[in-house]
Amino acid sequence: MARVAVHLPVLLRTDLVFFHVAHGGTLFLDEVAELPVAMQVKLLRVIQEGKVRKLGGAREEAVDVRILSATHRNLAHEVQNNHFHQDLYYPLNVIELQLSPLRERRDDIPLLCETFLRRQEYVLGKMKISPDALALLAAHDYPGNVREL
Repeated sequence: MARVAVHLPVLLRTDLVFFHVAHGGTLFLDEVAELPVAMQVKLLRVIQEGKVRKLGGAREEAVDVRILSATHRNLAHEVQNNHFHQDLYYPLNVIELQLSPLRERRDDIPLLCETFLRRQEYVLGKMKISPDALALLAAHDYPGNVREL
């Protein structure tokens, strides 16, 4: 099963080609509230019709993709202010998870560090993080949230 993560600038440069790459799997759209209205309309059409035309392609092809999206903005508020397409809001907001910022979940930092290091073992070898390093990480404010960790 394909797993594809797309950050907004990449999606804008490549149009909707990542739907083909993620076919049969999951497509993660990061910062979906930043999408311009024109791209929101294209995304909505793909979600409704389940078809995408490759860049330069002559015909649309069916895609089967589960979409996960994230944003730091309140999408309902963005819809009310006409900054986010209402018709796109509903198919993206099927299950909403509210996560507190990392600075409010400092107890998660050791577990997250352990997980990140374990995922890199095949490249870096087995590594451990020192208590001093964990203390420094726990003291940070993380304005970039988990991405910054």
